[in-house]
Amino acid sequence: MDPFWLQPQFFFPPFIAIAIVLIVVVRARLRAKIAPLGEVLDGQQGDVTGPVAPTLTGMFKGREASFLLTPGGKNAPPKFFINVACGGPLLFEIYREDIGSRFAKRLHLLTDVEIGDPDLDAKLVFSCKEQEPFSRWMAVAEVKRAVASLLLSRGVDRLALESDRLRAVHFHYTAGDLEIARVRAVLEEMEILVRPLESAS
Repeated sequence: MDPFWLQPQFFFPPFIAIAIVLIVVVRARLRAKIAPLGEVLDGQQGDVTGPVAPTLTGMFKGREASFLLTPGGKNAPPKFFINVACGGPLLFEIYREDIGSRFAKRLHLLTDVEIGDPDLDAKLVFSCKEQEPFSRWMAVAEVKRAVASLLLSRGVDRLALESDRLRAVHFHYTAGDLEIARVRAVLEEMEILVRPLESAS
């Protein structure tokens, strides 16, 4: 006969309890990291929600904004998302050029929109099905400066317009990425991008 502690009714509850404790601890740590960012929101306040990965939601310059931290795992890095509401008609993704993207382009597995700026075209990948309106948007001087700053200076790894939000993502984020001054600067530049995006067509 199996020892009583190896029977399912005795074996599984401790592991479930440990899993619950780990979830609570991870969420508390992530919440402690994200809560101070309420300082950059209108009224210096926001609401933290989410059972595991906490989301801080509020307003920035009268526009909905949110921050999300995910803990990552064995096959996924921890991520820090900065979201700003945007009703723009385009869907796109921008990220830094690397060996993988260059290889994918050679195999025609990736379409990279050329924006006519040799320096940025060499350093960044611009992915968008609506190439003409995207190129017109990128031709705006303040847009080009903000995109270059976010991806090449402020440590943003991915910038994307997804449905109803403009999203900046830090993979393997550091404490520096969560600094209030840096987050405020990222939001300021995202706000610069949103205004012409909502009129792009």
